[in-house]
Amino acid sequence: MNYYILSKDLCLGRSRLEHADLSMGMVHGIFTQEPDYQKVKNVFKLFANEQYDEYYQKRDDLELTLQDESGNKISTHFIHIEDYSPEFEEISVEVKLVDPQSWAGNANT
Repeated sequence: MNYYILSKDLCLGRSRLEHADLSMGMVHGIFTQEPDYQKVKNVFKLFANEQYDEYYQKRDDLELTLQDESGNKISTHFIHIEDYSPEFEEISVEVKLVDPQSWAGNANT
């Protein structure tokens, strides 16, 4: 199943969130960009450039949300997109879930 990362009315990308550490409340996977990601990519480059304070503020301002394929919102504490391109080909996404037990039945994990 694909999960969509949204910022207000923008769809930034998707991920299957194929890995989980539910004891930590975390799910993560490969992030596939949608065209809207280019509008906010500079925010995620701040983290790669070790500008952490500015990154966290601007990331929080994006009001990132996670939705499943049916459009159901999944409650999260945070969504973190790791974009070290072009050094690394893959961009990854980490999600801290509010209710990790609700993820336990997910087919991807």
